[in-house]
Amino acid sequence: TGSQTVCVFGNGPRAGTLAVVADYPTEQDVALGPFSVASPQWAYLSMVANLADVDLRDVYRTYAVRCHVPRGDDREKRLLAGVKQCAPFLWRELWSARPTSILTLGAGSFYAFTRSKGVSTHRGQAFQWTLPCACDRGRCCAGTGSVADLETHDPRGVQHATPVLVHRHCACRGVCHFDDAPFTTWVVPSLSPGAVLARPNLHSA
Repeated sequence: TGSQTVCVFGNGPRAGTLAVVADYPTEQDVALGPFSVASPQWAYLSMVANLADVDLRDVYRTYAVRCHVPRGDDREKRLLAGVKQCAPFLWRELWSARPTSILTLGAGSFYAFTRSKGVSTHRGQAFQWTLPCACDRGRCCAGTGSVADLETHDPRGVQHATPVLVHRHCACRGVCHFDDAPFTTWVVPSLSPGAVLARPNLHSA
């Protein structure tokens, strides 16, 4: 269906704001527009955010998987596979947004940052996370580039007056590098709004 092939990317203010990363666009998100308050999950999240005196218009919003993941017996498997496939897009978005903290919403979003399951167990437990480097060929190395020492020359041969942190060649056969230094932020896992709407007893969690 069309909802399975439409890729949805993030939007919102950049530099120094909170970011919210949901699992994937729901069918309503695709039909009504991404992050629309007419969509049940974003309407619910907006209500909860207002209780915390947060306006979602001041938050960068995106998804771990860029298209809808339909129901099915193998949905979790497809979700986790989609997380891995879409990771380069998510990392480059977050490099641009540079959020002060990231709220993950759901199992897929939690998996994107930890490569592990168990969002229910870890919800609300903040941890520091360093964004994987971006590759000069427009793809993300997903952390497979090896960090070099501080040097006066970067891998492209550019000389710097003072030593800078550089990366060596990475899996995408380009040069993996940071703009200036590793970008580290806080990540706080939480439940998916869709899961709470399906099971209202999860609201307090």
